Amino acid sequence: MARQSCHEISSPKSQMVFPSSDNEHVTDKVLADSFTKDLKVSHPLFNDVKQSVVTVSPTLPSEPQEGNVEYKLKLINPSDDRIVHLATQMRWRLAEGGGEAIYQIGVGDDGSLHGLSLEDMKSSLETFAAIASKIGATVTLLKRCPSVNGHGVVAQVHIRQTTAEQQFVDVRAFVLGDSGSGKSTLIACLISGCKDNGRGSARLELFRHSHEVVTGRTATMSTEMLAFDDKGTILNYDTTNRNERRPLEEICSMASKVVHMLDSPGLEKYEKTTLFGLSRHDPDTICLVISATRGVTSQTKKNMRLVQALQLPMFIVISKIDSVSKSQLKAVLQEVCTVVKSPSFSKVPTIIRSQDDILVILEQATNIVPIFIMSSVLRHGFDLLARFLNLIAPINQARDASRSLLPSRMFVEDTFFVSGVGTIVAGIVTQGRIRVGDHLLLGPAEDGSFLPVQVIDLHRNRTSTASVKAGQVTSIAISGADHVRRGQIVCAKEAIPTICKQFEAAVFILENKGGHCTDFQAAENSLQRRSIHIHLLMLFVFKCSIIVQSVRQIGTVTLLDTMSSETLDTKDNLKPLKITPGVAATVLVTFEYAPEMVELGSRVLLHNGFFKAIGEVISTSPFEVRNNHQD
Repeated sequence: MARQSCHEISSPKSQMVFPSSDNEHVTDKVLADSFTKDLKVSHPLFNDVKQSVVTVSPTLPSEPQEGNVEYKLKLINPSDDRIVHLATQMRWRLAEGGGEAIYQIGVGDDGSLHGLSLEDMKSSLETFAAIASKIGATVTLLKRCPSVNGHGVVAQVHIRQTTAEQQFVDVRAFVLGDSGSGKSTLIACLISGCKDNGRGSARLELFRHSHEVVTGRTATMSTEMLAFDDKGTILNYDTTNRNERRPLEEICSMASKVVHMLDSPGLEKYEKTTLFGLSRHDPDTICLVISATRGVTSQTKKNMRLVQALQLPMFIVISKIDSVSKSQLKAVLQEVCTVVKSPSFSKVPTIIRSQDDILVILEQATNIVPIFIMSSVLRHGFDLLARFLNLIAPINQARDASRSLLPSRMFVEDTFFVSGVGTIVAGIVTQGRIRVGDHLLLGPAEDGSFLPVQVIDLHRNRTSTASVKAGQVTSIAISGADHVRRGQIVCAKEAIPTICKQFEAAVFILENKGGHCTDFQAAENSLQRRSIHIHLLMLFVFKCSIIVQSVRQIGTVTLLDTMSSETLDTKDNLKPLKITPGVAATVLVTFEYAPEMVELGSRVLLHNGFFKAIGEVISTSPFEVRNNHQD
């Protein structure tokens, strides 16, 4: 829906629609003529702001005690002490939202839409803008609407704060979907502002290998940047001439928020690559792409179970709507909504039709799955998706801010050699701050030792920088290391972790094509350590790909499970153990080749040809280092 200025507000006879709980459109009553005339506000903050003349509901949910949403009834002539308190409160809300917050002005703590008079609203907005300016934040008025009785105004305001060191707010959106669902094309059209020709011409810029261009299938992970300024305008291209792409340095210098779109393979044979990408990138949200021509497939359901196990927020994109009829699209939407509302997922699907729907989700996003209906050929729905991405909060940034004070540490996700520069390692800084010239340690090697290295140069978002901090993706040129492998860490001497070659994890089984286990073994050391009687424990041992953070290694997985009466026959002999999806289990994991740095609580993914599970590390067994070069 196009935004309206303060002099172009809809007349009293106009109708505006909002989504109800069952995704049907409802129309609000027409407001009185006298109030509509008074609704025209000339305050500078109201310029180019969507000004609704209806409300979604008479109340909002009660103000949350945690999170980045705050209600304020009014802010008129506050005292100096009150301003200090409000500034502190705003900093806290921004910290909860990773640098972003939503304020509702004219709303009571219980969610009642009391509303303010036009003069009180102007005064409140001026005070609000002054407080935001005091802490270095920017203010964007998203929407305003009348109160329930029609005699006041309620405003919704978006706050964003960036520092000189942070530069802009970072959000990572991981794109999942079937092969051929249009993931790469969607990302390409989003960042370029151009249309696709219906045969995938837009996605060619995203492919990294020649065989991807030939087959049209994504085989590796790739990352693209979608940048926004303070007003939510996309900076990747000139809006007046979408064929003109801006230089990356200019984009980064102008951006207040950057959304990293992480493209992943959809073919099953590249599933390990997708799982590894999910583990190492630690996304803030998941974008699940479903083709309107195929609907919900078995792979779609697998992806949804994976998202459910990861406990990450998700939104759905229905792509290729230009290739189906209205009746087919309706059938696909019904199928998607049925799966989302099913007991195994238990979410509320909401179809996004306007900016108002997005703002409602921001207010009540606890259990909602937004659904965008899009076409890369017609560029239908791209404006709404861009507005949504501009407003979603980075869930990881608040955690990263606290970790920035710790000694520096970074996982090595990729490594390569550049002639004239030397060894380059790339990854996400998990804690602390890394600066050019720092003397750090690299390891662990196969014997568990760490080698001294020095930081020669730093790059972030393909541009040179003097320092990086926790949560930021970077490339580091280092000296002093001849051999580097993925999964190692670069860290300060104070941050050398305990390394291990064996750990235990509590996992949730997603898939098991083998069905039954008939190969039982007894591990007496494990039994004695757990004080469990030997006939009450069964062990199922198999080889598996182990993915923990940026570590990817082959190893042995021992599945532990207590026996019930169903696992014994009448002669007290062991019967085959049935391992079904949806069952929780404890596993003992042993790396085959080298020790690794594994933190308690880290997410772990186990995958092979018949078995797939996800969980977290609950204990580790320290590895004895025989030789250490850190001194």
